Amino acid sequence: MKKEYFERLLSSIVHCGIQSERIEECLNDIIDLANKNGDKDIAGLVYKYKNDNHRVFYYETRKSDNWGGYEFMYHIQKPVENLIVDDKLEKQICSLCRAINRNAGINKILFTGKAGTGKTAMVNYLANALNLECYVINCINLVDSKLGQTPKNVIKVFDTIRHCDKKTIYFFDEIDSIVNNRTNFKDLEEMARVVTATMRGFDSLDGSENAIVIAATNLDKNLDPAFLRRFDKTINFDIYTNNLRSLITLQYFLEYDKEKKYDIKEFKNYFDELFSANIGALSPANIKNAIKAAFAFIEDDASVEDMKNLISQELHERAEPC
Repeated sequence: MKKEYFERLLSSIVHCGIQSERIEECLNDIIDLANKNGDKDIAGLVYKYKNDNHRVFYYETRKSDNWGGYEFMYHIQKPVENLIVDDKLEKQICSLCRAINRNAGINKILFTGKAGTGKTAMVNYLANALNLECYVINCINLVDSKLGQTPKNVIKVFDTIRHCDKKTIYFFDEIDSIVNNRTNFKDLEEMARVVTATMRGFDSLDGSENAIVIAATNLDKNLDPAFLRRFDKTINFDIYTNNLRSLITLQYFLEYDKEKKYDIKEFKNYFDELFSANIGALSPANIKNAIKAAFAFIEDDASVEDMKNLISQELHERAEPC
């Protein structure tokens, strides 16, 4: 098979978005086999695509144990996104990495901030930076309509976390869905039992050397103060200035301008001007969607000014009042 044909097939496989651990294992097998046979070019090519930062491919793995908590968890392996954050947040994340590596007793962390500000992406970054496995608990899945079952599910999860045999990150996504949102529970006593089970679960992790628990919410102001006191560290992600938004816009513009069709300096200046006009609050997720839409819907014969206008329109449609 000619190299260009193999490369096109390989590109399709690793960028297809199929959730399969077997594909990842197969890529590793090909690299090992190619190295053994002296096919360094093939090994290098597969390795390049396997570790491509722009892969949309990821896989989920599930496991079981004696306590039943893994029933509500999944492990995701996916590329680390390039995150642009301000100096203050960067220092906080670096300090957090040091504290975790030092086993300093910092093992319960809360990420707060609006949706799309990078909380989940930062958890993935931390897992990769610390070389730790990360299991995600989507808290809404813990909620059960059967009376008494939700607190039992919460207890199962914390039993599993407490018995982990190696240092692991456990990420509670949308933690407010079990400790804040009353609409999930018709019975107030049931809600109280769930909150109590959750707080006791966090308390049970005091002194744990293996369990690193990170929770995320965009409703932290509505959470019970007694619950918030369970966390060793709270990090807020609502830190995006207009200058930072301009840099993030440029990052995604570079990502989607795969043919290098546009002058980067010209668009950098344009983004600076656009955000200096204070068009409104935009999260990184909203910015990414705006740039993606602009490249998807731009006419084939469109001018540079057409692209600028379309990007401006997409950003304005997604912006919220500051």
